[in-house]
Amino acid sequence: MAGSITDAAETGNKGPEMMAVMWSMTTLATVLVIARLCVRQRMLRNFGFDDWLIGASMIFGIIFVVTATVSVTYGYGRHTSNLGPRATELALMWNMISFIFGIISFAIPKLAVAALLHRILNPSLIQRIIVWGLVILVAIIALINILIYVTMCNPPQALWKPSMVLKGEGTCRNVWILINYATFNGGERCSMDLILTRVSD
Repeated sequence: MAGSITDAAETGNKGPEMMAVMWSMTTLATVLVIARLCVRQRMLRNFGFDDWLIGASMIFGIIFVVTATVSVTYGYGRHTSNLGPRATELALMWNMISFIFGIISFAIPKLAVAALLHRILNPSLIQRIIVWGLVILVAIIALINILIYVTMCNPPQALWKPSMVLKGEGTCRNVWILINYATFNGGERCSMDLILTRVSD
């Protein structure tokens, strides 16, 4: 039993599975966004600020997947025992970069929803304050998520250079701080979708 666990650790590589899911979903999303933008621009002649935001979100999303792919290329998704120190550092560094673009790409669509509601519903002043207040809150929470991530270690390089921590040249906070906040961030975005739906009624 112990041997099988060791073999799995040595041969396991989750990178290809991650890439298959991420690229298939991103390709589908890109096709749908391009179709939406073409319809809004060429057929309806009604291209708005919300469309620019959706386009920007898609660009950040693609950058997110591309940087995650670079991270996997260096070995992210594999056990660190199978990677050299340099490959481990590069994999972690590119994963950190992809994380930042991912958070941005997930937050921008909320701004697009607010812009869309503002444009098509002709909301009252109270509704505008509520909608824009909520999406600004989403943006602030996302920004805090990024700040927590990039300041997890002191100096920041220790985030992708584990050897610095082992040598006592750097310190990192408990990773559960980031995990718990990221979970809160994701749950808050889902809740915000429901709230915006109710506000638009």
